[in-house]
Amino acid sequence: MKKFKIIISVAVFAIMLISSGLYADGKKEVKEIKFKTSAVCHKCEAKIEDNMKYEKGVKFVDLNVDTKICVIKYRVDKTSPEKLKKALEKLGYEVSEIKKNKEGKEALEKFRSKK
Repeated sequence: MKKFKIIISVAVFAIMLISSGLYADGKKEVKEIKFKTSAVCHKCEAKIEDNMKYEKGVKFVDLNVDTKICVIKYRVDKTSPEKLKKALEKLGYEVSEIKKNKEGKEALEKFRSKK
């Protein structure tokens, strides 16, 4: 009888682990995206980092003022690259997504600055 209880307990535990793993895969996937911005100073950095962390689904934001590259980690079930780009533009910055090319290297989409 004791062996039976142990076997049932292990089976229930295994089913719970498998089902929770399957559920979590599609729901909480986090991706990273990089944007080239028109940010020029540390006030810009603070503005972007402080405001973007309140965007739905955003888990991490870091802007390097020297390279003008903003790295954002976000949940794919909560937001999208398009929404993140619009949020940065709403803050007053020009934004261009940095995508990976066929060789896996980062390639910048056309980035135009206003003159």
